Amino acid sequence: MKNLKMPKRKANRLAEFNYSSNGAYFVTICSCNKEHIFGHIVGDAALGVPKIELTSIGKYVDEKIQTANNDLITIDKYVIMPNHIHLILLIDGGTPRAASPTKSLLA
Repeated sequence: MKNLKMPKRKANRLAEFNYSSNGAYFVTICSCNKEHIFGHIVGDAALGVPKIELTSIGKYVDEKIQTANNDLITIDKYVIMPNHIHLILLIDGGTPRAASPTKSLLA
């Protein structure tokens, strides 16, 4: 088996922030190998904004995102791109004394 060298990623977390606390989280979910499984860019970009035509997988993800809100989590905004998804999650998993409210919600 070859020893594959992975690119070194810079830390993308704040050193002093408690990521187990309630709050707003920006989450990006990427497809494997950057494949365009969620949709395709179609047509001309009207006013500089491209149009995304969702695939069946993208439509399924869109449906699940729209129904994901509950008492503990709210998806404030999201965008589905051809090979990734951006979400802003608002998590209110209880009191700050609760053990890691985001651990089970965001995993």
